[in-house]
Amino acid sequence: MARRTTEVRDPIHGGIDVSRDELRILDHALFQRLRHIKQLGFSDLSFPGATHTRYLHSVGAMHLAGRAFDAVFDDPDGPAVPPARRAELRQLLRAAALLHDVGHAPFSHASEFAMPELGALAVPAYAGRRDLYPPSRQATHEDYTIQIVTHSSLTPFIEEGLGVPAMAVAGLVDPDLPVESAWYEAG
Repeated sequence: MARRTTEVRDPIHGGIDVSRDELRILDHALFQRLRHIKQLGFSDLSFPGATHTRYLHSVGAMHLAGRAFDAVFDDPDGPAVPPARRAELRQLLRAAALLHDVGHAPFSHASEFAMPELGALAVPAYAGRRDLYPPSRQATHEDYTIQIVTHSSLTPFIEEGLGVPAMAVAGLVDPDLPVESAWYEAG
């Protein structure tokens, strides 16, 4: 039987199992660029060992999100959720953790001052919500993340590959987004 997962070696967590569909996201150019974005900004200039990247941070966050999910839902005294729904919710959480930082710019938070006004991004997920997403507000990496997750070449990898709506993933990154609450419910 062919292996259904690939192992990514992480210096903190050791081996992290990644499904074939998650691997397709990791291999996508919009995610691969995180290999070159430092998690700790310019810290490595003073502390040469501080070289963690947004790529490894995101893979680790996905791993820990899956472990936390399992700790809650594998508990015999925890919530009883049908296996198919449980797998869907777990995938949704892992996808949101994996993609939560995909919108980071070079040098991470240190370069956010140079981001344009939010209106210049024209994020479709923000349409009709000027009260929450004023066009004159300076964009953040979270805004870029929502744009990438919901409206980019990565979106089909989320929806078709992982089988979860991109808006539901985005709703875990930004809880103010109008997302159907059924995506987060189980019984």
